[in-house]
Amino acid sequence: MHKNWVAEQRDRMRANPTPAEKKLIEMLESDERTRGQWVHQPIVLGFIPDFGNERAMMIVELDGEVHKQTSRKRSDAIRDNVFRMKGFSVLRFTNQQLFCYPTEVLEKISATQYARLDGMKEGQHGL
Repeated sequence: MHKNWVAEQRDRMRANPTPAEKKLIEMLESDERTRGQWVHQPIVLGFIPDFGNERAMMIVELDGEVHKQTSRKRSDAIRDNVFRMKGFSVLRFTNQQLFCYPTEVLEKISATQYARLDGMKEGQHGL
C-alpha cells in the first residue's frame, strides 16, 4: 500500500515540477556530462528526492522557501542521513543558488558525479 502511495505521489510531483526543477532538468539534459544520467523525482529508499543518479549514488535536492521551516529542516536532515547511511551523496541547493549561479550548480553536480564514479571504479564507493 505504501509503495503504491509513493508511486502515485511521485507521478503527481513529476506532472507539476517547480520552476527550479524545470530549470535543472533542462540544464542536466543540455550538458553532455550529465545528459541521460539523472532521473527527476525517482523513488529511492522509499523517498522521492528531486533528482537521483543511481549509477553515481547521488541525490540532488532543490530547496525552496518551505525548506526554511524548522520542521522541514529536521525532516530533510533525517532523509539526508538515511541516504548517506546507504552510501548516497546528497547535494542541496537553494532555488536562489540555482537561478543566480546556474553554471556553478551544474559544475558542482558534474564534478561530484564524476568523482564518485571514479571512486567506484577504484572500489571506494558502492553498495
